[in-house]
Amino acid sequence: MKDTLLEKAFYEKNPHIEENPKILLEIEEAINKPGLDSILLKGHVQSGKTSTYILLAARSMDKNYDGCITFTKNANDILNQTKSRFLSTFETVEDNLTVIDINENLEDLTKYELNQNIIIVAKKQTNDFEKINKLFDKYPFLQEKRFLVVDDESDWGSNGYNKSAEKEEDYFKKICKELLDLRKRLINSKYLSVTATPLSLFFANYWMIRPHAIFLLPPHKKYLGAEELFLSEEKTMRRICENFVEEKEFEAIVNADINNIDFCKELPQLTKAVFDFILGGLLLKQEKHYSMLIHIDTTRKGHAKQKETIKSLIAVLKQELNNGHPETVAKLYKSYDEITTALDYTKYSFEEVKSLAIQALEEQVKVTLMNSDSKKSVKLDSNGNIKNPVPFSIFIGAFAVDRGVTFNNMISFVFGRDSKIANMDSSLQQLRILGARPKEDLPVTRIYCTKKTLKKWKEFTRIDVEFNKNIELLLESNKLASKTDLSNQLNYLVPSTKMEGVRLCAPQKIDTSLKQFEAYSRLLPKGFLPNKDKQKLVMENTQLIEKYKLIYPVIEFEKDHYIEVPTEAAVKLLMNSYNAIYSDEVNLLNLLEQSLFFLKWLKKENGDKVLIYYKYNRNRKLIRKNGKYDDAPDSGKKGDYAYAKKIGIDHPVLMMLHQSGEQTDGIPFYWPVLMLPKNMPFNITGRTLN
Repeated sequence: MKDTLLEKAFYEKNPHIEENPKILLEIEEAINKPGLDSILLKGHVQSGKTSTYILLAARSMDKNYDGCITFTKNANDILNQTKSRFLSTFETVEDNLTVIDINENLEDLTKYELNQNIIIVAKKQTNDFEKINKLFDKYPFLQEKRFLVVDDESDWGSNGYNKSAEKEEDYFKKICKELLDLRKRLINSKYLSVTATPLSLFFANYWMIRPHAIFLLPPHKKYLGAEELFLSEEKTMRRICENFVEEKEFEAIVNADINNIDFCKELPQLTKAVFDFILGGLLLKQEKHYSMLIHIDTTRKGHAKQKETIKSLIAVLKQELNNGHPETVAKLYKSYDEITTALDYTKYSFEEVKSLAIQALEEQVKVTLMNSDSKKSVKLDSNGNIKNPVPFSIFIGAFAVDRGVTFNNMISFVFGRDSKIANMDSSLQQLRILGARPKEDLPVTRIYCTKKTLKKWKEFTRIDVEFNKNIELLLESNKLASKTDLSNQLNYLVPSTKMEGVRLCAPQKIDTSLKQFEAYSRLLPKGFLPNKDKQKLVMENTQLIEKYKLIYPVIEFEKDHYIEVPTEAAVKLLMNSYNAIYSDEVNLLNLLEQSLFFLKWLKKENGDKVLIYYKYNRNRKLIRKNGKYDDAPDSGKKGDYAYAKKIGIDHPVLMMLHQSGEQTDGIPFYWPVLMLPKNMPFNITGRTLN
């Protein structure tokens, strides 16, 4: 075993990083198992995922890995930021590493260099994949080595589908296929998927894309997250969020006639945002360089117009404050009063801060565009973050300022980008205000958006929090279902939303149809046959039902009855039922896994109670006259499902429908039908199981 040289270098560079030893060990155990499956590291937006995978790379290369290949979003800013973080982390041990720049000449690499630990950082771009493949073509022994392949922002570009493709080889889009082919080529390597928004990955049909294992990275102590920001009723958080802007003002920012506009009247919240930003930085005890991000329009033309408007606003505010314009001075005083109240201390008098604000507006504010036209105008600091060159840096952009970009000391976020349909993954990634934020900065931190936008952020956060809470239940359900004789692959269920104008992710990122589980939804096996070798389990279920009638409450209702049992009693019946059937046509494991998840989840949310409704000695045909499998053993106006809907208000109903075997060569079985209750805490989305 090698020493811990690279890990030591990491901690020398990052002495204050919070280590999560349990997560690190669990991921290391997963990546050390052979196979081409996908391991997912899910962290919150800007919660330290990059540092974590660099640490994992260091520890892996110290032990038994030969290198790390990291793929970033197809943006030079992100590529340079990630490269910078790797290089600065390992600068003290650079003689022990070979950092390969795929854009340079690869002809002169020596065997000595290639036998060291190798680091490659590339974009998810066709040209970069071609260059990496040329590297392995020229030095074929490299592909036998063990690389940790890190896919940063793995739900971006890594799962694209041509659903109308006629040929199988054309099904995956270019970048997705390039990445899959590279993974198959590096047979001894392991793939680590990293993102804060993996929803589209969960719904993938293809096993190499859908995560085989998932690890949730806990946020560090300094982290300001969406849950704290949007779901808390705490006064500071509401002060940050509730600075509402009318949609017409955002439209005016992009379409303003700067030579004929009263900024204070026509752009009141933008004016307030600029004043709050500058006064916030001036009034904080610690003097730093602060950043403000404006994300309104997606077009380069729109960005240029915003820059023109902001620069004109700054010039007008400076002039009006100098001239003592009453309305402008009053607006500045309002910001001063709100910020000093929030800080609970006064660093400067209003006259002093007015003078400093005029100086800042004149000398210390810089407006910078971040888009494809301005690649060289944005500089990075030694940590690979966006550098604030002046005390008050205002950045304007859209696609270039979301995924993976980190802004230092951000205390202002203006978001006015309106989408007819908002995708949860994109919306959360746009929240660059999240991340390591000093507590002392929070009283002056502000978000400016519409009420509709804040409502969507709250809904998406609610879903994300609920899913994170349910990961353990999903893993438990998978583990329990895998004890049956069925095959094993983790299946994901994600809380969904009833809100109009929002969805979990763009449809082109999903290669399967989705199923909504809501009030009265049923989960039942279809397309199966009874297993004659498992008749003991069928008899055991009958004995269990009779036992439950004696020890648990039996409720009479409408000339019938049901049993109220604890969840684990229902789980036992369900497990036996699925283990006594088999199918070559459907994935019974995922059906069982889904059913187990819902039982455990509803126990947590609605209480430890399941209603058992049972019938003995039915003679329903499994296969109909038309040759199709029956899929509604509980049908009929006055059938089992109709009865279950009457009793299943707050708790799930498990219908145990015993079939005598008369229609199945004398082999009896239980047909388990799980119905979800009327009062569901959330709707749930999952893949349609074929």
